[in-house]
Amino acid sequence: IHLSQVFFVFLPTLALCAWAIWMDRHTLDDCAVPTIRPWVYVQASTAFLLVVAHLAVTAQIQSSKNSINAKIEGMKERLRQAVSDQELSVDEIRELLIIVSILLEHSLVEEDKLRRSAWRSVIGYGTMFWMVTVLWNFVLVLGWTFVPGMVAFHAAAAEVAGDDYCGAWATVFAARLTCVVSLLFMMFNMLSVVQFFSDKLVISEAYSSAVISQARKLDQTMLGTPVVETVVKAFLLRGTGDSLKAQIAMSR
Repeated sequence: IHLSQVFFVFLPTLALCAWAIWMDRHTLDDCAVPTIRPWVYVQASTAFLLVVAHLAVTAQIQSSKNSINAKIEGMKERLRQAVSDQELSVDEIRELLIIVSILLEHSLVEEDKLRRSAWRSVIGYGTMFWMVTVLWNFVLVLGWTFVPGMVAFHAAAAEVAGDDYCGAWATVFAARLTCVVSLLFMMFNMLSVVQFFSDKLVISEAYSSAVISQARKLDQTMLGTPVVETVVKAFLLRGTGDSLKAQIAMSR
């Protein structure tokens, strides 16, 4: 999804804005569409930042995959020895469980590295700002470029229209096309922001303690069996505590 957004949304937007800035470098200041000059610069800067951030996270994900695969390769010989005689003794079952635990712990550590990455924060905050610039763009496009009579764009109307004339046709074109491109991944951007805040909550000790406390209260109503607490830790709070324990276990 990171590469899809880069190549289908952010790079096209960056290219459009850069092209528009160059084409309208002499006419952008005289455009009657309000704030369109700062918009095109802000949109281009935000797109550039998100391109870099998404590519950095993609590289980190690939690095984590390679690390996990290397760990699996390192465990293959132990796994082969454990099942070589086609029969599983108690010691061999124990060895299999150790191998699975090591791989799971290593995966948790890599997942936590990605969750705590600075580039993930850049993507989270950058995506929120991106959605603001998209809304800004929609207001400009729908309010001034689509409504007849608001702004004149033809060069022949420059003298007649006066202050209502805009000669920055490339920037207007870029703004309109950016509206369409931004809609392609709007839902993914919204989900990305939700996931960002979810990750921030997962690594928050206060939030984790509050959720576990509520889970334990629910467990007390079910004969004290920690069913809810186990489910919450497995699916909702697979973060700080588990990752720390995994790092301690791997260091041993």
